[in-house]
Amino acid sequence: MKEETTIKDGDFCQVIKGTHKGKMGTATDFNISKTGHLTITIV
Repeated sequence: MKEETTIKDGDFCQVIKGTHKGKMGTATDFNISKTGHLTITIV
């Protein structure tokens, strides 16, 4: 079962998969890429 969570600007988050696994901080700069994927910046 997949759990959905809504994330918004200023929320604390931790990356759990991918290139930046383990990085944590505040979510900012939400963008939809040309391929339709959501990207966010963690500071």
